[in-house]
Amino acid sequence: MHKFRFAIFFVMILDCERAFATDCSSGWESYSSEPYQQLAMPDTNVKYWRYRFQVDGKKTMYLKVSGEFPSARYMNFAVYDQRTMNATTTLSDFSINPDDGSTNPFANPYANKYGPRDGPDQGKGKYRFALIQKGAAVPGWANANAIQVPSPRDPEETKAAELWHRMYLPDTIPEVTEEGSNAMPTASLPNIQSVDEDGNSMPCPVAVKISPRLWSAFKNMPPADPSGKIIFYASSTDAFYANPDTKYLAAALNLTNGDVAVIRFKAPRATGSARKTGEILPHWDVRYWSICISGIDTRTSGCISDRDTKVDPDGFVNLVIGTESMRNAAKQHHFNFLEKGRFHRSLIIYRNLLPEKEFKGNFNLVSSTTDKKATIKDAAENYIGEYAPFGQICSQRDFFETTCGMQANIQ
Repeated sequence: MHKFRFAIFFVMILDCERAFATDCSSGWESYSSEPYQQLAMPDTNVKYWRYRFQVDGKKTMYLKVSGEFPSARYMNFAVYDQRTMNATTTLSDFSINPDDGSTNPFANPYANKYGPRDGPDQGKGKYRFALIQKGAAVPGWANANAIQVPSPRDPEETKAAELWHRMYLPDTIPEVTEEGSNAMPTASLPNIQSVDEDGNSMPCPVAVKISPRLWSAFKNMPPADPSGKIIFYASSTDAFYANPDTKYLAAALNLTNGDVAVIRFKAPRATGSARKTGEILPHWDVRYWSICISGIDTRTSGCISDRDTKVDPDGFVNLVIGTESMRNAAKQHHFNFLEKGRFHRSLIIYRNLLPEKEFKGNFNLVSSTTDKKATIKDAAENYIGEYAPFGQICSQRDFFETTCGMQANIQ
């Protein structure tokens, strides 16, 4: 009788162990967006985290990711190949099915006055999704949310992959708790558990971290104009950990023939754009936009987002790029300002997140230069007109006298 009871107790213990999935959340790593800290041209208005792991060709991997919708302009998850830094799949905030009894505030980001963060359940709605190998069935516990990880072609091989999590303009920034520490973060990152298709506990995937070869991204660099004009081109963003939901334009910034750059472009209507009291529009042009300064080493010195820019009466953004000593003068002239950074050679990166298909400034309309060297006919302004930034380099004296020849309505 005692042996029978012990057997039942032992089976119950096994069942309990199977019921509780293995927690792998300690593998989250912060990826700093602070100036000069990280490579791959991060946006300083965005918070990044990544989870790096190995995919085994002999096994079928399931990771259960669960969390709460954040109070932010936007969030997403994307899977990258660690060697190439190219995205393979993505899961955007608006496409995530919430848990039963929860609401996804990003499902209709245009229903609220200032975007998703105004949703009544913002920061309360819960979600979960499955991170699965390509070809595997979406498990029932995933609530029809899944993101695929490429499997090695040969079963005897392994592949280094990583899951990235982004939050744009978050109100609260989750902290990564160091492994072995009992400290609790101020806000929780999504929980990662290793399970099988039925939700039973499995060992965490092997952690593997490869240092990427970022110099392979130099083929994306736009040409510089010898006359001092600032010309933007579409960037393929290969080997840059690009966000699949974001479209990019880039321009070379060479201040050897001057110390000030003035840029002007028609501003897209972004989710967070200020509007008349009570005005609710059926849609905006983009969810978010920003301009950043990066160096040839792919570090970022600073960014300015739609939230922080002034738009002139004609609907244009007027931006000065120069030394820090120019900041107050630029603001006195009613210009926006970005410090040029401590770079010998610089790039200006212009991001548009989730552009509307009907938007006349949609970067998808700009010819891609992925497989060829860009020429002046590929300039973005040839495709989207005044929505493409254009600019001029000049001296400080010319700026104060003529604003570098730019016809800016700065009243």
